[in-house]
Amino acid sequence: MEKSGIHRPGARILSLVASCGVVASTLAGQMEYAPTMKDMMSIQAALHRYHEGLDKHDNRLWASAFAEDGTMEMVDHDRRMTLTRDQIAKNGLMGNGSSGDRGGAGGGAIPADVGEIWHFSEINSHFKFESPTRAAHYSYWMEVHVHEGSNAASLAIPGHYEDVLVKRGGQWLLLSRKVVIGDK
Repeated sequence: MEKSGIHRPGARILSLVASCGVVASTLAGQMEYAPTMKDMMSIQAALHRYHEGLDKHDNRLWASAFAEDGTMEMVDHDRRMTLTRDQIAKNGLMGNGSSGDRGGAGGGAIPADVGEIWHFSEINSHFKFESPTRAAHYSYWMEVHVHEGSNAASLAIPGHYEDVLVKRGGQWLLLSRKVVIGDK
């Protein structure tokens, strides 16, 4: 006999889902869609490809996190830039792929202005599953620059992501990612 409800399997599952920040939309008290572990692992894989490609300067890997019609919008106060998946795969953030090319396994140009860049992201992730094939995601991120030739690092830029993810062909991908730089 259990001493408390915490040891019941249902409580453990609820605790696991709550710790991931997953919220299932409700309508009249009934769930519209509760994601499976396979859904969450597929989403994690897409987010991992996004960050690994960015950190390794591999634009094709970075772009593979997006759906074919996916876009990324970067917002820095009054400046905006929107890139398609194809633009990311070909040129990263450089637009034309000319200056600042650091190569990388997938080619293309992602500049690294001060030392190596580390991204600490997906902080306080929050998911809202709208259907079995569509979810919204919100999380904070911060960028840290590790200065070359020293053990020093500095916080460079904080921000947040506003994502729409879609499930296509059994795989979750970013349909849109809004990268808000320096603002909440």
